[in-house]
Amino acid sequence: MYLRVVILIVLSYIRYSNQNIDNCERMESTDVIIVGAGLTGMTLARNLAQKGIKFIILEARDRVGGRIHSIKKEDGAVVEMGATWFFPHFNNLFKLLKQIKVDLEGQFMKGYTMYESDKKIPARKVYSSGDDDMFRVKGGTSQIIEKLYENIERDQVLLKQKVTEIRKSSEGMEVISNGQIFKSRRVVTTVPQQLL
Repeated sequence: MYLRVVILIVLSYIRYSNQNIDNCERMESTDVIIVGAGLTGMTLARNLAQKGIKFIILEARDRVGGRIHSIKKEDGAVVEMGATWFFPHFNNLFKLLKQIKVDLEGQFMKGYTMYESDKKIPARKVYSSGDDDMFRVKGGTSQIIEKLYENIERDQVLLKQKVTEIRKSSEGMEVISNGQIFKSRRVVTTVPQQLL
């Protein structure tokens, strides 16, 4: 894989709920269900698509990208609402960016900056000498997600799909989302562990 991100393979994680699944609509089966359309989910989808493996992505939000979210202002400025900086030791990410042809630009920060790490703690003034090796994605971090999305059929990404249950069945795996049962041989969750 291109990312050194822990991917939880949900073959051993089975959560039972009190949901009445008899009323759920049964969907067509696929090879892999990916839960989450953030950087890891979209990268996995790209890799599966390149190998000809059938998959669908179930994303709870109304957009792809997860914690990567860039907003373009009316004046053309890009404001990052999530992931912003990249550092030289992100080797696998740099390889991916090169493959999908996403350009980086240096991030120069010399002088004082207001830094807030927690809303409960007041922001503090931080000095940077300007010699940090930081980079930003040219045009906004969402460029990564957009380039990955170009390689995926739109009907393979289902938005507004809040997964409520994942379970093993006699035929493989079942994922319940919005009153539908999705079936697959494998399920991969790419959402942060605290959200499971």
